[in-house]
Amino acid sequence: MNSELEKKLNIGLTSAEVQEKISAGLVNGELDVKTKSFKQIVKDNLFTLFNLVNLILFICILISGSLKNGLFFLIVIWNFLIGVFQEVRAKQIIEKLSILSAPKAYVLRDGKIETIQVKDILLGDIMQLKNGYQICADAVVLDGECQVNESLITGESTPILKKAGDHLLSGSFLISGKVMAEVEHIGQDNYVNKITLGAKYYKKSTSVIMKSVKKIVKFAAIMIVPMAALLVWKNFFVVAQPFSQAMVAVVAAVSAMIPGGLVLLVSIVLAVSVVRLSMHKALAQDLYCVENLARVDVFCLDKTGTITEGVMKVENIIPLAGHDASAIETGLKDIALYLQDENSTAQAVRTHFNISMDEVEKAKAPDGSVLVPFSSDKKWSMIYLEGQGSIIMGAPEFILGEGAGEFDSIISEYTSKAKRVLLYAVSDERPAADGQTLPGHLTPAGFIVIGDRVRADAGATLDYFEDENVNIKVISGDNPVTVSMVAREAGLKGAENYIDASSLTTYEEIEAVVDKYTVFGRVTPYQKLDLIKALKAHGHTVAMTGDGANDVLALKEADCSIAMQSGSEAARNVSNLVLMDSNFASLPLVVAEGRKSINNLQRSASLYLTKTIYAILLAIVFMFVAFAYPFENIQITLIGSFTIGMPSFLLALEPNKNRIRHHFLRNVFINAIPSGVMTAAAIVFTTVYASNVLNASTEQISTIATFTALLAGYIVIFDICGRLNLWKAGLMVLIIGLGAACILVLPGFFSIVPLAFNMYMLVLITAAVFLVIHVILFRVIYPIIEKKNS
Repeated sequence: MNSELEKKLNIGLTSAEVQEKISAGLVNGELDVKTKSFKQIVKDNLFTLFNLVNLILFICILISGSLKNGLFFLIVIWNFLIGVFQEVRAKQIIEKLSILSAPKAYVLRDGKIETIQVKDILLGDIMQLKNGYQICADAVVLDGECQVNESLITGESTPILKKAGDHLLSGSFLISGKVMAEVEHIGQDNYVNKITLGAKYYKKSTSVIMKSVKKIVKFAAIMIVPMAALLVWKNFFVVAQPFSQAMVAVVAAVSAMIPGGLVLLVSIVLAVSVVRLSMHKALAQDLYCVENLARVDVFCLDKTGTITEGVMKVENIIPLAGHDASAIETGLKDIALYLQDENSTAQAVRTHFNISMDEVEKAKAPDGSVLVPFSSDKKWSMIYLEGQGSIIMGAPEFILGEGAGEFDSIISEYTSKAKRVLLYAVSDERPAADGQTLPGHLTPAGFIVIGDRVRADAGATLDYFEDENVNIKVISGDNPVTVSMVAREAGLKGAENYIDASSLTTYEEIEAVVDKYTVFGRVTPYQKLDLIKALKAHGHTVAMTGDGANDVLALKEADCSIAMQSGSEAARNVSNLVLMDSNFASLPLVVAEGRKSINNLQRSASLYLTKTIYAILLAIVFMFVAFAYPFENIQITLIGSFTIGMPSFLLALEPNKNRIRHHFLRNVFINAIPSGVMTAAAIVFTTVYASNVLNASTEQISTIATFTALLAGYIVIFDICGRLNLWKAGLMVLIIGLGAACILVLPGFFSIVPLAFNMYMLVLITAAVFLVIHVILFRVIYPIIEKKNS
């Protein structure tokens, strides 16, 4: 080893060199994806299509001189302020938690390993990289060997062996081994920044709700322009209303058609859900993951660290005939000391022999040694020492193949007790240089039995998902019998239905059994990916939890991916959610929060669209009949406040744990279309009847229409609320009471005039008929259709 290389490996950068490089600007800097800036949040909430339309309508009201009809614009301003506040609040929480979850760099400076932020990496820094670490800057290996997965940046999923002199690409991650590498590129010169302009992989967000809302907004925008023009033509030139009255009527019709609050509602619900998730120690790295979380019907879990505590213990070392237990222990000590693996099995072996990580860090394998760290695809690790030969530890089936059947009785004895059984084998031959193949003439020498404890709260968590009709799939690299027994001990229903994934050689075979089995053992990282794909192909919405580098491909594919904070950087970086307390028991709270947010959003959205539908229908009807549009804008504001705005936000607070089914638009319109059509019909009927039969004045017709719309809106809210409880009863009392108070206290302000007795009866009878039809449709006919379809 030359002196320069020795200095790099033993000292790294000195303090003086660090200061020189910082002064020269040779710092990595921050190029990863961030939350929106405050300026961007304000801009996104201020410059919207509907804010522009509302501003134009407000100007028209000012021109008309009817200032009270411009009250709606105060609500627009209030909505803008609420939207900004909630997004800023969510931004602050995300950034606070992201600091804890963000990848760190481990660099050698002044002879000591220091933990620094990725942005503080310097050109020429010597990084220490281990299994599960994400490579944050392009580097060249100086010492050690590792296997690297570059699938996140190149799409190539085959692990690549890296040795001294090989280059490591930023954005890739280690799946085994440990190396010291010198940073050769920083900032924009890093490979990942050249191809993605971001050092962090993000799966494209797919939000059914946002796509649906955009479609609704687009449709409403298209409808508004021609209908506004036709209303202007009718009011000014056909009916020849006075300018102020005609302008107020046009603004009322157009503003009623705008579902502007719907866009705000979606933004606020998603932002609030991020805040609520943070209270359960969950960091949402993707705003729209809450929606997918609410739709999940299959949860894929690993065994270790989720169902079990993940703290493994060597319980027995069993030598085979002709082999000495002390020789096996010596070999295991060598594996634990020289390989530097940090998985749960390696940690259990070190603990058994009282080997500290400091000893491992200082240990140096003898010259001529071959070190092959454990990897999830091979499921074994190996060392070769001159004079001692090769020592292999791992899954019996993957080391011996069909030959493992000879030891079925020993293996079954312990796997049936939920223990992990590893084979200890030896060979006099030297393995191939790439370390990817086993040496010949292997001799089984013994078995290592390792145990793990089931989490005390695992049963309650699994029971929650069963009650919520969420299927659990346990996907593990361990022996399927062991995994099955652990799952049974935890109380998972169907845990006896297990399969050895090593018998599945193609995607088609995996797809054929994915719904049949609950437990999948001996799964490789690429089979995990295929299992997720197969479940999605069968129409499931899939969530997956993972904590290791071997989970990355599957996490990336899942509809909602959840990583543990204690897991690898690579797993955290591709996940939608990070459990900051790494606690499996947090999942029910997280799922319940997602369902609550999206269920209530769907209910509230149907209120907004009910108004939009009946407003469009009324505008069309009153374009072609000899009646003036019955509402003033101040009345539309009154109706919207107490039948849409206030109840929609209060409903969003109610607990609702039902799993989301069907498409968002279908769920919303199945309520909104009938309610909107019936409301429009009720308003047209009362308006025409009051005019032609009761000889009501224009002001009385407007009041009758307002009362009819209010009562119809209350009935729709009552039906949408579902089964009545104290919370819903309180909501109904509040909105009815406030609506009545506004009418009684400020009748003139809301253009409400006294009515004759028969006019009140007209409104009440119409509302009663509306109630009966609505109840029959939504409480009788719809449930029958739903039951038949299910």
